[in-house]
Amino acid sequence: MRNLIFCSIALLLNSIMYSQIKFEKGYIVNNTNEKITCWIKNVDWGNNPSEFQYKLTENSNIEQGGLNQIKEFAVGTTKFVRAIVNIDKSSTNLNNLDAFEEPVFEEQKVFLKVLVEGEATLYSYQKFGLSRYFYKTTSLPITQLVYKVYRGKGGVIKYNMRFRSQLWESFNSEKYKANYFRSIDYKRRDLVRFFENYNSKDGVTNTEVKSKQKRKDIFNINLRVGINSSSFEIEELAAQQRNFEFGQKIGPRIGIEAEFILPFNKEKWSLLLEPSYQSYSSSKTFTFSPGNTQTTEVTYNSIEFPLGVRYYSFLSPSSKLFANVSYVFATDLSSSIDFELSDDIEINSSNNLAFGVGFKFKNTYSIEARYVLKRDLLNELTLFDSDFETFSLILGYKIL
Repeated sequence: MRNLIFCSIALLLNSIMYSQIKFEKGYIVNNTNEKITCWIKNVDWGNNPSEFQYKLTENSNIEQGGLNQIKEFAVGTTKFVRAIVNIDKSSTNLNNLDAFEEPVFEEQKVFLKVLVEGEATLYSYQKFGLSRYFYKTTSLPITQLVYKVYRGKGGVIKYNMRFRSQLWESFNSEKYKANYFRSIDYKRRDLVRFFENYNSKDGVTNTEVKSKQKRKDIFNINLRVGINSSSFEIEELAAQQRNFEFGQKIGPRIGIEAEFILPFNKEKWSLLLEPSYQSYSSSKTFTFSPGNTQTTEVTYNSIEFPLGVRYYSFLSPSSKLFANVSYVFATDLSSSIDFELSDDIEINSSNNLAFGVGFKFKNTYSIEARYVLKRDLLNELTLFDSDFETFSLILGYKIL
């Protein structure tokens, strides 16, 4: 039965992850500068892509577009252009800083995301923690705005803020004083604001490419109540090698889920933390041989802290399926195994994984089926092995 439940959840996880492929109307520009209307798979890229999928008609086969075939593409409110640029990939991780003030450029062909477009155009490049901004003017080709963190003498952290000088040299006028450029940080918000402001001068129309509409409900608090169907068994590894199977028991669970919606891939991904209380108790008399019986009682209460990631698949504007995987940290509360004829054992449980699938309606009500893999409740004992596993049915209600 447990294997059937696990296989069913695995199949549902796979279905949710891969069933929803949404192509939206957009366009591509090929190497001959031909602009072609098509349907592009809009995954709301968090990192700049090197390739993407598109269809020439809604019902045609999926094709692959890449840096060698496509000069520009746009879908929804997102636009990318191909460019060969000199890019500095120096780390900003404080543990991996080099000792050089100057950037180390390397030439690379990339798709740059257009943030602001006009007389002065701003681009961004994001790749697994690397964040770089580029700009172009009527007299300057696409150039990186230089910002670098490095270690000076004595290991002191220093900053190369040349991007401010670049902006001053390119855009200085009566409208902008030197102090104004010193106030600009190497952040998307500051740079977008500056380029918008510059392009709007003297009646020039600003054509910013909006990357996102205003985000709503980026942080949710959900009340989560339900029932657990749990089983527990102990295998004695000593000479007697006795097994204690306590069977299936139904118990309550209640928790509070904090969910943070991640700002990419059309907000289909989120991070989860769900502190929850669960309880299991069972008492059983075991007969190992004629005249050799023992009554054993298990009391297991715990606060669990599942930390995980969730993926949504939208069915309609008001309903969506979801799948999540969590790593479960457990803190035991007044838990023990009481043997009638031998010393009692204090429970000390290990951590484990949990997989769940569910349905959410109007971003308020939810139901989830969750399978929690086997957990060893006697983690610190070498003479015993144990398995505690749970199937949960959880109802959720958004309270914030």
